[in-house]
Amino acid sequence: MISLLPAGTREIGWKQYDWLNNYLSTLPSSKDSMAHSAGYFLHTGRNGLFLVRYLSEAALVAVHPNIQNAALVLPAGGHCTPKLWARLCQSISSDGMDVTLARITPKHAINIEQMDCFEPVEETTLDWRYPAVVLDTRKLSEMAGGTYSKYRQKVRRAFRDAPVEAVDQQSPEYFERKQAVLDMIEKWAIAVSEIKDFDTKHLISSNRAAYFMGKQSINELACRVYFSEGRAIGFCASEMTEHSRTANGIAMCLDRDWVGCSEYMYWNEARLMYEKGYTFYNINGSETASLDSFRSKLRPHERIRLRTFRLAGA
Repeated sequence: MISLLPAGTREIGWKQYDWLNNYLSTLPSSKDSMAHSAGYFLHTGRNGLFLVRYLSEAALVAVHPNIQNAALVLPAGGHCTPKLWARLCQSISSDGMDVTLARITPKHAINIEQMDCFEPVEETTLDWRYPAVVLDTRKLSEMAGGTYSKYRQKVRRAFRDAPVEAVDQQSPEYFERKQAVLDMIEKWAIAVSEIKDFDTKHLISSNRAAYFMGKQSINELACRVYFSEGRAIGFCASEMTEHSRTANGIAMCLDRDWVGCSEYMYWNEARLMYEKGYTFYNINGSETASLDSFRSKLRPHERIRLRTFRLAGA
């Protein structure tokens, strides 16, 4: 729990998804579509999420999902509120918690860098160490031209030996085959942890939380499991709201032994989004250089460098 937040602060949970989604849609536009994503905020702030409104300004505060006794201050929509961000960081820090100002867009970073109370830090634990990647759903779903030739081969390789089936939270199979999905998530987390030195516990908890988002029965969320030969080979969770033509990718993991699975999932998700009228797909940033390099194969429409700051001297 985070104390010392201003009067009028509102704690937000999944029951308030519709309210938060509608509220975020009224805010000034941000280059980072996740700043308007109730699903992303609730997933990131699954240990505690708070909306702070002061006069005409707003910001979100989340209990850090991976670090004990730590919090994140996050922009709400395109609001640039450096004084409010500083006030929140100072208040949280004075209560003995580590705090960072997170997901700051290039435009807003200019204002932050002019303030003596903040200093930039390298993000090492969350998903914007490398730039957020925005995909063109039509281009990826069509995979046309020579630039996608190797990508097309990988997509075809995924279902060369056996068909791939995708089921979402509307299907009884989504939860009937729960154990297969949870086993796949754990296997993926162990493999990633061994290769990239991430905490297995946090990798598992993040994707388990995203999988169980399917229980929320929220129309804007698309939680999907990929099966082949009776085994779960992938899982992803996305958000598609009425107030934006950009879909937000919240989580994705897969069976790393299934060649082409990642390529197939990104292609299929983009195809389904394009069919529903979504122009872009924000798959967020990467924690590692290797994942960032892989995403270049997707031929991004845009890459957005997001920054992290902390109180100077903290």
